[in-house]
Amino acid sequence: MKYSTYVEYRDRSGLNDYQISLKLCYIPSVFSDWKYGRSTPKLDKQMKIAKLLKIPNSKILETDTKEEVDARKDAHGKRSG
Repeated sequence: MKYSTYVEYRDRSGLNDYQISLKLCYIPSVFSDWKYGRSTPKLDKQMKIAKLLKIPNSKILETDTKEEVDARKDAHGKRSG
C-alpha cells in the first residue's frame, strides 16, 4: 500500500502512528522506516493495518513509486547522495 494511503486513513481514524503500533503490537519504527523509505511493511502487516483503518483491499497492492519515496526523503532532509 502507498504510504500516502496509510496517512490518509490514519488521519481519518484520529489515531497516530504510536497508537496504531500499540494496537497492532508493532514497534513504532515500522512507520518511520516506511515514511523515510528505509523499508516497507510486509504484506501481512499491511493487511492488519488496512483492517484496523478500514482501507479497501483494492488499495493494499498499490505501491509507492521511487519518486514518491524520494520526495518524502527530500522533504525531511533524509536523502543521501
